[in-house]
Amino acid sequence: MYQAIESYRNFWLLTSGIIDGATRAVGLHRTVPPLYKGVKIAGILNIAAATVVMAVIEESK
Repeated sequence: MYQAIESYRNFWLLTSGIIDGATRAVGLHRTVPPLYKGVKIAGILNIAAATVVMAVIEESK
């Protein structure tokens, strides 16, 4: 389970920069700023939650 969560977190760490760059290249960050900011915050929380779960699993070992 730990490795699945780690893979999930690493996937989002790697792709978040690509998604952000593509969004900025297309210009969506200017057309729908609240949606862009909401999605960016959700992505950060997604990575943070996976990191916390990994820490809890590691601590319980």
